[in-house]
Amino acid sequence: MKKPFNLFFYAIAFLSLITFSFGCKKKDSPGTDSGTYFIKFKVNGAQKEFGYTSGVFTQINLGGGYPTIYTASFQGISSSSTPTVYNMSLNINDLVAIAINKNYKSVIIGSTVAGSLVYMDAVGLVHGSDFVSTGSLGDDDAVIKLTEITTTSVSGTFTGKVASLGAATALTITEGTFRIKKM
Repeated sequence: MKKPFNLFFYAIAFLSLITFSFGCKKKDSPGTDSGTYFIKFKVNGAQKEFGYTSGVFTQINLGGGYPTIYTASFQGISSSSTPTVYNMSLNINDLVAIAINKNYKSVIIGSTVAGSLVYMDAVGLVHGSDFVSTGSLGDDDAVIKLTEITTTSVSGTFTGKVASLGAATALTITEGTFRIKKM
């Protein structure tokens, strides 16, 4: 069974793309993490690294008795000139303020998914953890953990599975780490 359409997921992904219009920080020097911004991970064992990054925290309150959703969206792209191709987005939603040392997983909270991954490959094909068919809402389809939040950056880890819509097989995301510039 496919996971339900997730309006918040797409709204946050769009918001992430918009933040790139106002500025990204490129990783200062390849191969060093100290004092730089990056998203690193493996896709089916192949190393990927994006140095243009951005992150945003917000709250969504639709009113009408719906709960406030706290959201965080982080994105890394390969080039600031082509932000809609070859990128990785990490999206977190919660009914309480976003916190460190908490695993945000592919489970429904309120009316949205707590943790989701979206990987766009080099040819522009979108692979999302919300498209993975597990027979149920599998909490291992995406796991995002924030390890540090400062006034200027957010750091953490992530793993999961992503698939393109209707795909028979999923891609495996492992060894994901990030340090993102906070917008």
